[in-house]
Amino acid sequence: MRVAVTGGGLAGAAIINALFREPHLDVHKFESASEFSERGQAIGLAINAQRALARLLPDAEDRPAGLEHVNLVSYDKVSSKLGKKLFEEDRQYGWIGEGGLFMHDVLNDGQMVQCVGTSIDRNPSSERGRSIDRQYLENAFSEWLNGPVAGDMIDLLLDQENPAVFAQREHHDAAYYVKDNICIACDAAHGMTPWQGSGAAMALEDVVVLGALFTQRHSRSQIAGALRAYDAIRRPRTQQIAALAGSPAA
Repeated sequence: MRVAVTGGGLAGAAIINALFREPHLDVHKFESASEFSERGQAIGLAINAQRALARLLPDAEDRPAGLEHVNLVSYDKVSSKLGKKLFEEDRQYGWIGEGGLFMHDVLNDGQMVQCVGTSIDRNPSSERGRSIDRQYLENAFSEWLNGPVAGDMIDLLLDQENPAVFAQREHHDAAYYVKDNICIACDAAHGMTPWQGSGAAMALEDVVVLGALFTQRHSRSQIAGALRAYDAIRRPRTQQIAALAGSPAA
């Protein structure tokens, strides 16, 4: 049975991993990018995501949690900028002010720090990402530049070769995830903002369900029924999580 997977990101790679070991499945990946690269900020893996990952990779529980990240700064540089007091506890720190927020947390066994800034998009664009500079960030956070962290966080966010900002987009009201023998999953089905920390977790859960369904189907005539089951199982849960991620109370 031939299976086509469109997209080779976290979710696409996980789906391929779940299916390619099955001898009755002939899995093919289609991806427009010529190579894999680090992109996006770190991802959180709560217990549900860790359990899903353990189903996909049986030895995953014996490994450190995997993180995909970019715009990381060395621990020494960040702690000297922000002050070592902010690193006495192993936790994530965040500051909310007019028009946006900053946060940072330590990664890679204390070697690197993820620095994040997010602000209201006052000039919406159809572009997924745009280059930014100091003026852009100072305008975005203009109301609290004299505060304790904004100036230093701007310095740290600009401490990379090509500073950029990426739009946070969401959609969580798809009428269905399945049509005939085609399904959508992960961000294609339930794109969400990062404020519930659940985008990657929902993707891995999708993959576990699809993997379980496909391993039990051995003919083309069984695919539509399997995908309808996937839709019934996953759509209510993922749409609820995606709606919460976009809620002001998230």
